[in-house]
Amino acid sequence: MSDISVPYSRDLNGFNEPIQIVGESGDGAQRFEVNLHDSNGEYLLHYNIRYDEKRCVRNSTSSGQQWQREERDGGMPFLIGREFTLDLIPKDGNKMQCMVDGVEQCLFRGRDGDLHQATKLNIAGDVQLKSVQLPGEQSTPQRRDTGGEADDGGVRLDNDPEPQGGDWGEPEPNEPQPNIVQPAEPHPNEPSSGGQHPQEPLPPVPHPNDPGQLSVPYHCPLQDFARTRRLRVVGTPTSATGKFEVILRLSNGDAILHFNPRLDQNCVYRNATHNNQWQPQWEDKSGNNCPFKEGEQFALDIIANGDVFICCVNGPTFCAYRVHGDINQVHTLQINGDVKLSQVLIA
Repeated sequence: MSDISVPYSRDLNGFNEPIQIVGESGDGAQRFEVNLHDSNGEYLLHYNIRYDEKRCVRNSTSSGQQWQREERDGGMPFLIGREFTLDLIPKDGNKMQCMVDGVEQCLFRGRDGDLHQATKLNIAGDVQLKSVQLPGEQSTPQRRDTGGEADDGGVRLDNDPEPQGGDWGEPEPNEPQPNIVQPAEPHPNEPSSGGQHPQEPLPPVPHPNDPGQLSVPYHCPLQDFARTRRLRVVGTPTSATGKFEVILRLSNGDAILHFNPRLDQNCVYRNATHNNQWQPQWEDKSGNNCPFKEGEQFALDIIANGDVFICCVNGPTFCAYRVHGDINQVHTLQINGDVKLSQVLIA
């Protein structure tokens, strides 16, 4: 039996100190969620633990509870039947660190709203709460008997409908699985979901010891990228002084994105070509150093969002690069250089 009734709801006087949640999910659990709301009821953070999908999803809403772009990286540290400690730690610059049993699961960056201005904490779903420690409190021993409904109307149960709208909304259960691209096999043609943006998540990063390796240089068709707008590359740099490149090419041969980590220079260059000529004015190497390290596995997610490519490394956004060309003409993926390649996925 839960020590604290769920759904759980508490008012906050801002979010400037850590919140700690201790709980456990029993047999048959599918999902539970932790939400931070602002004074208008918008989701500043929707942290959704999905045992049924083996991942943690983060999102937020704006403009009347319209879902924005989901974040799904960071692995799944929650296990059914094992007690967890979840720490939500506010950081400077409208960011929040999510720690599970003392290990960072993700770093969530606030979107339209200020995370530090949160006015309410909600917890709902398949979880037994042991304790909730809010800013300025030692613990939360209080029981709340809500009869299955939130006393303030602010908690949304998992079987209630999501807010509507937004191409990056919650996924439909029967959408196609991600394409796993192997160089020795033809790229599969799966039915289109009819949307411009992906709904089904990319699979989790494989364990570093998983068998299987793709040959480098790597070359494969990429026509499905025009539909899915998402690509993941999983690999490991093989040299501390080396470099590698991930290139998205158009059907005419131009590079619409040349993503070029240079470990020897501690930076990542981005550029594109026009008429197969590099464009110095399009070159960009801004960013906080090079996130790639020799011998450390990475997951690089490239997401086409409007007129920019969002490049995420191991979860957080590393950079945004302006699109120079027609994404609908993306044709080929190339990967070259000092890298051991484990997976390439389109979803």
